[in-house]
Amino acid sequence: MLVKFDKRFSKKYLVTASYALTARNGYNGILDLDDLDSTWGPIGARHILNVSGLVDFGWGVQLGFISAFASRGPVTPTVNGVDLDGDGISTETLPGLKFNCFNRGCGKQDMRVAVLNWNTNVATPGRRDAQNRVVPQLKLPDNFEFGDTFSSQDIRVTKTFSLKEQFKISVFAEVFNVFNIANLSSFSFTVPPATQADATTFGSPTQRSSQVFGSGGPRALQLGARVTF
Repeated sequence: MLVKFDKRFSKKYLVTASYALTARNGYNGILDLDDLDSTWGPIGARHILNVSGLVDFGWGVQLGFISAFASRGPVTPTVNGVDLDGDGISTETLPGLKFNCFNRGCGKQDMRVAVLNWNTNVATPGRRDAQNRVVPQLKLPDNFEFGDTFSSQDIRVTKTFSLKEQFKISVFAEVFNVFNIANLSSFSFTVPPATQADATTFGSPTQRSSQVFGSGGPRALQLGARVTF
């Protein structure tokens, strides 16, 4: 569903706002060679909001802005180094959870219950997988997140000088990600074994979005000019 609001340029300003409520589904790779449909599930952010506008202050001065927001994408935690069904793929999802259900109805408590179920009913003492490896007990860190939202606000201030009828110089300053929001990325959704010394990697980011001017990276300032004749 897409909703859009437009305020045309009158009284020296204009505004456009669009909101999308998405329900995309598709394949998310292959995790089970015996069931290729096992990864069918939600894709992409559920909520997307974009707002842009322009204000004309007169005397050749204009202010433009763009604000972008997207909710967290769907997530499926996995366990590496385990092949329970003997299909040759050593990556398993946690039983009892729908694919990509996190950020689509499943929460942290569902994750804790799924890990407890794995430790109680799957990783029983002495159990080995199809490749004769011990099925490990799992451990969750005290704090974890299922990704991060995206938010970025960018502005531009322009001053235009009219030297002649058809000769103009526009000087502008642009600031990207004005509030310097850390859009975190590269989360690990591999559930660590209980024997791993550092089990805090699950649900923790390792990067933030890089700066390519307007993409939500660290705050950046750009100065420029344009000559029109």
